[in-house]
Amino acid sequence: MSLWLEIITTAVIGVERQPPSFSASSASPDALKHLLDQFNHLSPENALLSAAAAVALYESCGRLAVLDSAPLPKASEPEELPVCSSQAAQRLLLTLFGEHRALLPEWLAALAAANQCVPPVYLPMLLEQGKRSLTLRDAIVAVIGRRGRWLAGQNNDWKYASVIPEQLEEDWHTGSFDGRLTFLRRLRASDPAQARELARSTWKEDSPDHRGGFLAAFEINLSLEDESFLELALADRSKGVRREAARMLATLPESRFCQKLIARTQPLLSLKKKRGKNLIEVILPESTEEEMAGFGIHPKPASYSQMGEKAWWLKQLVSLAPPSTWTQSLGETADELIQAVLATEEWRTLLLEAFGLAAKLHQDRDWIEALFANQKRKGFNLNLSALLQSLPAEMREAFALKMLRGGQDADAVLKSCSYPWGGILSLTALGSLLQSIRQNQVGDQWHWASLLSHMAIHFNAEQIPEAVAQVSAAIQKQARPPKCLDDFVATLQFRQEMLKEINR
Repeated sequence: MSLWLEIITTAVIGVERQPPSFSASSASPDALKHLLDQFNHLSPENALLSAAAAVALYESCGRLAVLDSAPLPKASEPEELPVCSSQAAQRLLLTLFGEHRALLPEWLAALAAANQCVPPVYLPMLLEQGKRSLTLRDAIVAVIGRRGRWLAGQNNDWKYASVIPEQLEEDWHTGSFDGRLTFLRRLRASDPAQARELARSTWKEDSPDHRGGFLAAFEINLSLEDESFLELALADRSKGVRREAARMLATLPESRFCQKLIARTQPLLSLKKKRGKNLIEVILPESTEEEMAGFGIHPKPASYSQMGEKAWWLKQLVSLAPPSTWTQSLGETADELIQAVLATEEWRTLLLEAFGLAAKLHQDRDWIEALFANQKRKGFNLNLSALLQSLPAEMREAFALKMLRGGQDADAVLKSCSYPWGGILSLTALGSLLQSIRQNQVGDQWHWASLLSHMAIHFNAEQIPEAVAQVSAAIQKQARPPKCLDDFVATLQFRQEMLKEINR
């Protein structure tokens, strides 16, 4: 019996029924034997506890390290990129672990633009960050250099950063899901056809979750050439994969799927006049579950939705169809049709949600502008935040500028602009902020703290000196300026120094 097992047995039985008497094995060193002998004069309880402590310490500290007989990996090739300055590297630590974590994407982008890489000592922590954040991976890969890619190849959790074109076949068939997905996304950007054939080569063997992840990569450079592959995915046994394939095919107007969808959906909505107002007349679809599954629609609504089966089918079909279908078939503008929906009390909520989803999916500018233009009207109960997040940067900035110049509350639109702002938007937002400061409207409420934090992170870098100067001057005129303004200036100054250190 081993010493540790003997200790456990004695503890379970109890020292009164089985007094401790530990005899070190012949393989135990003399020092351990001598130590255990010294416990014989102690009380049974103390002898048991002392022996447990001694043996536990011996087993944890006296164990030899495991030998790895595998050959050492081939050394990394010499680094070709210059390493950033020590000051810039210190800023990296502050963006990784300090109070300015939201600035990490900008630090990475600035370093890549300067054609520099991070010092080797910071590679593990940066690669670990990429393991947790899918959105940062491409930015991280751009600044780790050859040594970072070599290091990533030694750890399965970092494989996403080690994939190179020469490893195409090997990595695709044997690599981790994260590494394969990262590679597929890069390949879709450079060679969509090759990426499509690569995904097709293992499609039947991949798990449903992996197929869904790979299919999402087809958003990059999606074209009609992807139609046959998407139709393969539309027949997948996974409803999530079918739904994603249907969504993509619907955005290809010339695809067989989209033409069939329009033909199926168009007869369901029409216009009628009542008391001088346009209303939407609805015909619920008479269909089968098999037909709905062919459109990527799960035939049964969720139990909590309190929606009938046919109403569910109607909403899903209208959500997929291009919104331009209705302006063409009904002969009215998007704005006029939204007003007709608002006047149709019975179907108002369902149709607003469906048109909102369709406008988001197809990025139809006319319908998007119509939804925003009518959001203050009576009966409009649709939350447009998800639609805002989906808009391209130029459209979001156009909405924000229009609202700021019109004196409207543009906070929601500004918060949706989570990317580097253009100069015009930055200066317009700065002007609005300065006016609010002069009118003593800025305080330390959550609303202002959140908005100013977002603004400081995404404010145009070239306009930072002007913003710091003007806001600092405005603060000095106040007896007790709110902390959120001090934090706003401090973040802008941190960004300014951060960019200088990278580019000097």
